[in-house]
Amino acid sequence: MIILAIDPGSKKSGWAIVRADPNVRTQYLAAGTMDNDPDAFFALRKIAWEWRALNQFAQVALAVEMPEGMVYKPFLGPSLLQTTRVAGGMSWTAHGWGWKVIELSAAKVRKALVGKASSPKKGVMDKLITEAVAANVDNMPKRSNVHCRDALALGIVASWELNKERGAA
Repeated sequence: MIILAIDPGSKKSGWAIVRADPNVRTQYLAAGTMDNDPDAFFALRKIAWEWRALNQFAQVALAVEMPEGMVYKPFLGPSLLQTTRVAGGMSWTAHGWGWKVIELSAAKVRKALVGKASSPKKGVMDKLITEAVAANVDNMPKRSNVHCRDALALGIVASWELNKERGAA
């Protein structure tokens, strides 16, 4: 199965395309960042159409990080609403295309990758996530920005979730 992982942000979103196979490590296929279009549908369509190889695969899933918490901080309200809009629009579009949708929180991704959902120092968690992504993805490029890294982390955990579902079926 091919997974298009989207880590939505209020201004930029990271995306990654990985292959999920229960017999091998998650395989990196492509990654990048994009400025968010006003409509999430066009942002998702742009990635899917630019990376035309997605159309070659019968099974495609969208993994999207769903915003969580921080609503109580008024200065984060507009940013959180924009991120929620992007994530919801992408999920809705993927459902319409018949794709499987896997929605995960950032805390669930961090817990699955490094064993804990948060760290008292942001830099420590960033380092742990970077190391975990590098250890779990084949063919990952040496240089990638934080948006791509977070999308790859999401893709890895989504791959694990899919493999758990397959094992249970």
